[in-house]
Amino acid sequence: MGLSTSKKKKLHHTNTNDDLPEVTESKEDNNSKLSTSQTFFKWDINSCSKNLVISDDFSTISKPFKTGTIDSVRSKFGYNSGRHVYRVNWPIDRRGEDIAVIGFSTKHLPLQSVCGSSEKSFGLNLIDNSIIFNNAKTNTNADEEVPDTFIVILDLIDDWWIIKMDNKYIKISLKELKNVIEKENNKLYLTTSMTKDGGRVNVNIDWRNPSILLEDDSPHILDSISMKYVFDVSIQESWLTSKSILKQLILNDGDKIKSIIIQSINLFKLYPNMLESSIAIYSADDSIKIILRYYELLSRNLEDEKVHACFKWMTVFLFFLTNTNSTNSFLAEENGILKIIGKVLKMFQNKKNPKPFLLIKLLLNLSKPIQMREKIRQSRVYDIISWFSDNDDVESYKMYATMIKARVMNSTERSHWNIDETILQSLTISIKLRDENGNIDFKEMTLNLYEVLDCISLICENSDNGKYFLRNGVTYELIDIISIQSTHTLTAEKAVHCLNQLFNQIKKRLENGNLSDIDDIAFLFKSDRLNMILHNLLGKSSDVDLHKQIKTCLIEIQDIAKICSNHNCFYKNLCRKFIINNLKINDAFLEPAYDMCYCKFCFTLRGDKEYYARGYPESTYALPIGWYRIGLKLPPRAKVENAFEKWHRAFHGTRVENILKILQHGDLLMPGDITAEGQQLKELDGHFNLDYKPEGFDTRQVFVSPTIRYAGLNVYSYKQKWKDFNVKVAFQVLIKPGTYKIGKETIGTSERIDQRISNDEIEWSTKRRGVIIPYGLLIKVTKENLS
Repeated sequence: MGLSTSKKKKLHHTNTNDDLPEVTESKEDNNSKLSTSQTFFKWDINSCSKNLVISDDFSTISKPFKTGTIDSVRSKFGYNSGRHVYRVNWPIDRRGEDIAVIGFSTKHLPLQSVCGSSEKSFGLNLIDNSIIFNNAKTNTNADEEVPDTFIVILDLIDDWWIIKMDNKYIKISLKELKNVIEKENNKLYLTTSMTKDGGRVNVNIDWRNPSILLEDDSPHILDSISMKYVFDVSIQESWLTSKSILKQLILNDGDKIKSIIIQSINLFKLYPNMLESSIAIYSADDSIKIILRYYELLSRNLEDEKVHACFKWMTVFLFFLTNTNSTNSFLAEENGILKIIGKVLKMFQNKKNPKPFLLIKLLLNLSKPIQMREKIRQSRVYDIISWFSDNDDVESYKMYATMIKARVMNSTERSHWNIDETILQSLTISIKLRDENGNIDFKEMTLNLYEVLDCISLICENSDNGKYFLRNGVTYELIDIISIQSTHTLTAEKAVHCLNQLFNQIKKRLENGNLSDIDDIAFLFKSDRLNMILHNLLGKSSDVDLHKQIKTCLIEIQDIAKICSNHNCFYKNLCRKFIINNLKINDAFLEPAYDMCYCKFCFTLRGDKEYYARGYPESTYALPIGWYRIGLKLPPRAKVENAFEKWHRAFHGTRVENILKILQHGDLLMPGDITAEGQQLKELDGHFNLDYKPEGFDTRQVFVSPTIRYAGLNVYSYKQKWKDFNVKVAFQVLIKPGTYKIGKETIGTSERIDQRISNDEIEWSTKRRGVIIPYGLLIKVTKENLS
C-alpha cells in the first residue's frame, strides 16, 4: 500500500497517561504533509473518456470494447506538493502492443490524447519503457518489462517521479514539468492512456502504510525522502503501532509502555524544529532514553507486520539523526542501542535477502566517535559484523560491515587483516565513481567519499591491502581528489592521509630493496605535479590537521624521491652478475654508455614510453620491458651510414652459447653460414628447414622482429637454468630500411602477440649481409617457477 494526501490537515494528539494518542482533523492548518481522509484511491468519473468504464469502488478502470481510439482517465485527487505513493496493477496481457501509458497530467489534458502529449503531462509507456513529455519520447534504457504490479511514487518535494519494480527503479526528474504547473498553480493527477480493448488498470492507495518504501530495505529510500518526511511518518507509524503492541503484550507495566509511546510521539513532533534551530536535541539524555526504550520495545515484536514497519522507520529516523549530528549522546546509554542492533542483526545472520540494510548503515554512523568504536568492539554486535564482513554473500552488506569493522579494530588487528579482493576492488571502483559533491552510487549502495577514504586509510595498515591499491591506480585517484576537493577540508585531509599510508609502505619496501610493488607510480616521486598540488592546498587551507597531513606527505615524497634517485637496481645487478660469471665477454666488445635497465621500475622511473618510432622512414618498435641491456661497441660503418639516425630497431632471439660467436663475427649469421671455427650453421630443431617448410619460404635468411615479445619467445630465445633462475638472451639491432621483407608470425598462433604491432607484420627477414648491426645484448632473468 502507499501514501497520499488530499486536504491539508493537522495531527493533534491527546497526551495523557490514561489514553493513547488520537488523530483528529483540523481544516485550519495547511502545512501537514499527511492526511487521514483519503483511505482509498478513486478514478474521477468526470475526467474519464466515454469509452472507459469505472468500477463501483472507483479503483479500477477498464475498456470493454474495441474502438481504435486513445482513451484516458484521471484520478479524482490531484496534488502540487508532498510525496504520494500508488500501487498499480496493470496486467501485461491487458496492455496491448501500442499505447499503455501511466503518468500524471493537469486537468487540461484532453481525454482522447496520450498522457505526455503536452507540456502539462508526462507518462511512461509500458510497451517500450519510453518517457513521453511535451509530445516527445525519450528512452529510459530500462530493459526489464514492468511487471503486472508496480509502485508509482510522485515526489513533489525533491521533484522526482519513481516507478518501483521489485528491487529496481526507473527514476525521472520532474523539474521541467513542475516549473510549468507552479506558474499556473495546477495540480497533477494520476492518469492512464490506453488503446487496447479489454485493458484494465487497478490502483490502490493507503496513507496508513508508507512502509511500502522500505519493504525491501532498499538504499534508495535514503535518496528519495527528506528528514521532515521521516519525522512525519514516524508520528503516524508510532500512533498506528501503539495499539497493536499493547494488544500483544500481556505485561503488568502496560501504563509504563503506554507512556513511552506517547513521549516518543511528542519527541518526533519536536525534533524537526529543534534541528532547524541547530539545537543539539539529543544532548539531553532523557530524550535518548525515551527513544531507545521505544526502539527496544519495537524490536521485541518484529513478527508483527505493523511493528516491523515502524521499526524500519525508527531506524531511518535514527540514521538521519546520527548522520547529521554527533553520536556522543548514545555513549551514556550503556550500549543500549548496540544491544538492540545486535539482537536484530543476529536474526538475519544466516538468512538470505532481505537483510537489515538500514540497520547496518545506522551502525556505520554510530561508529564515528572513537569512544563509540570501543563500545562496539566490546559488544556482541562486533562478532556479528565480523561474520557479515567475512561470510556474507551480498556485496553491499559485506562492504558496509568491512567499513564498520575497519573503524572498530585496533591498529595491530588491522595490520594482520587481509581483506577479500572483491571488497578491495569495490572500494577502488567506488572512488572512481564519485560525483563532484563526493557522493557515490555503486551497486545499489549509496556511499560517501569521506567514509570510503576513511576505510581505505585504515585497511592500508595491512601491507597486502595497500599493495592492491598501489597496483590498481588508487594513488592517482587520491591525487585527483586532493586537487578537486581542496575546498572540502575533511575529505582532502582524509585523501592526503591515505597517500601517507601508501607512501609509508612504499618507503619501507624501497628500504628493503623491494621495488616491484611500486612500478606503476615510481615516476610520481620524480614529478613536480604532486608537490605542486600539495603546496597549493597548503596555501589555500588554514586547517591545522590538514596542514599536518600535507607536511607529513611532503616529507614522505622527498624521502622516496631520494631513494629512487639513488637506488641500486637489484634486477640490473642480478643480470650483470650473470654476465660477469657466465659469459666472460671481452671488454673490447662492450660500450657501458649504452647499458640500460628496462625492468618495470627503472622504465617507469625514467618516464619512458612503451613504443618509439625511429629511422627514415620511421618504423615503430617496442621497448624491451623486463630485460637488461649491455651496450655493444659499434663498427665504423655505423657512423658512416649514420645508422642511429636512419636505421630501424629490431630484436633477434638466440641461445647463450651463440653470443660470443655473433660478437666475434660482428654480424648475425644465417643457416648455411660457416663460422670462424669451421662449423656450418643449420636451422634449429623444430624450425622450418630445407626439407620441411611452406612453399616459397626461404629458411636461409636472418630473422628479426620489431618487438621483443616475439623475438623473446622460447622458440627463438632459449631458456638456460642458472641457480634458481631462468635466463634468456637476445640482441637489439639496427637494420637498414629497404633491405628486409615484412612478414607474418610463423609460430602458428591466432592470439595477438604485441598490442601495437600486428601479427601480420611481426617477423622481418633479410638475405643481405652488412645491413644489420647489433648494438645491445639483452638479458632476462626470471625466477624458475615464473618462466
